[in-house]
Amino acid sequence: MISCSFSGLKADRAEGPAIKLSENVTIRRRTGKGKSLFVYLQDQSNLNCPVATCTKSFSSSTFLKAHIRKVHYSEKKHMCEVCGASFTAQYLLRRHSAVHATERVQCPVCKKMLSLRTNLAQHLRSHSDTRRHECVSCGKRFLRSSTLKVHLKTAHKEAMT
Repeated sequence: MISCSFSGLKADRAEGPAIKLSENVTIRRRTGKGKSLFVYLQDQSNLNCPVATCTKSFSSSTFLKAHIRKVHYSEKKHMCEVCGASFTAQYLLRRHSAVHATERVQCPVCKKMLSLRTNLAQHLRSHSDTRRHECVSCGKRFLRSSTLKVHLKTAHKEAMT
């Protein structure tokens, strides 16, 4: 049984009807050997994850589809032995494991101690004036696309409907 963290719907591994996750995203199980999931996008230009709690956006429809399949609509077979968190792929578990690492790295600018999981290069951008992601509604600029997406969902939610 596979469950979708977005819709809460559950589906057998057998061929079933299409499941509409949002206005833009539909999932259907493929028949045949692999029985993999097909993710269909109505609007190929909308490359934001439709999950309300997910702020990811992607540069291509291929990456968005893979994200939906792997993160939101897949069995979580790989479990962290330390905290019990589960993941759909081994590489995600390995990446998560850095949370439990005690080794730290220091930012050369502000001297803040960061866990290895924190990307130092990403943190260093917070010290620059480069804010590449601009809100089309109000012109406010952000360092990260994920922060812009949260801004859009909170500050301009009426404009998005």
